[in-house]
Amino acid sequence: MAGCAKSPLQPWVDDFADAPWATDPTRKVPILFNMGGASFGTKAAIEDIEDVQFGVLAVDVGEAAREGWADNDDWQILLRGKAAYAHNGQASFIERAGADVVPVDYYYPLETFADNDPDVEDRRYAFFGYRTSDERLQDDAAVFDLDFDGTRFTKTVRIDTTDILWAAAYCDTLYHPEGTAWTLGFNSDFSRTARKWYPSAWMSYMPTLRFNHLTAALHFKLFAADAEAEASFVDAAGDTLVTVSDLQVSSLPTRATLDVLTGTLTPVEGSAETLTINGGSLIPTVAGVEYGQGLFIVPTTDDIFVSFTLNTPVGTYTPAEPYKVSLTGGFIAGKSYTFRIVVKSLESVIINVELQPWEPAENLSEEEALIANLG
Repeated sequence: MAGCAKSPLQPWVDDFADAPWATDPTRKVPILFNMGGASFGTKAAIEDIEDVQFGVLAVDVGEAAREGWADNDDWQILLRGKAAYAHNGQASFIERAGADVVPVDYYYPLETFADNDPDVEDRRYAFFGYRTSDERLQDDAAVFDLDFDGTRFTKTVRIDTTDILWAAAYCDTLYHPEGTAWTLGFNSDFSRTARKWYPSAWMSYMPTLRFNHLTAALHFKLFAADAEAEASFVDAAGDTLVTVSDLQVSSLPTRATLDVLTGTLTPVEGSAETLTINGGSLIPTVAGVEYGQGLFIVPTTDDIFVSFTLNTPVGTYTPAEPYKVSLTGGFIAGKSYTFRIVVKSLESVIINVELQPWEPAENLSEEEALIANLG
């Protein structure tokens, strides 16, 4: 085949056309995320990170840098609550432009070394992603803003129907084909070196945000004990005789503070409330019908208290005390739990409240609890 060619085959030459900054130290290095796909593990509200906006914080995590965080020096804090957008498994930065958002690029500081002095600790950036609200940047300019007290970056959030997500990306080790190992934080030199050492796989060394749920999900389903019971809830004319309404969950913290650097979600003291699930009036069925859209809660080992109203032709029934449901080991982040409210026949109304953990909940590994591995 080669002998038939009109011109000799030329060896491949890397011209760095996709990354001209790799060989030119005067060019700024863009912050790029690993173009990996997405993987999902739990059945909470957000099962797919596609088209979801989230906040991003990038911090120099070197020991010397931490001492200077309070100075608000851009060398120490690269990004403070900037927004990103996930699309086709790729994350890109966005900024608000009037009533819409537009793409925007961010860059690492040009020099990797502090004050361009090799004897000073290298810049070692780590990335943190967080999603704490259903609001979008175009609707609320402050949705990704963070509070900073000199050592911690925090966000106090409402806990009820919002799925709270968090991710962290720390730097990998680069191994030269000849065996040299080099570990830094993400920075301009690290990106340049990755591109030169691994021309076909360098993007895999860029930050990868691995999103997990920080809350536990609660779902509520109404069941008829059997087909005979279900039939008794509607009369011959098709009119409804039995429904469940006004479902409430009491003594749940409704505000919590997220530490963006650690992914720790801490309930705000004194924020416990009774939450009403918006589900209307529903007829229990043998197959089960979900009441409302469920709740997200701060993981807890405390009991959960549930109450509701049962509507019948002879009046309504509301338990004097909420049903207390306990779970050995508590309610765990990244797992989903279903409360089963079982109603027997109209003639003999007996209510059972059962807790059924979502099937894989007891067996999920840390990897399986992952909602998204986003580049």
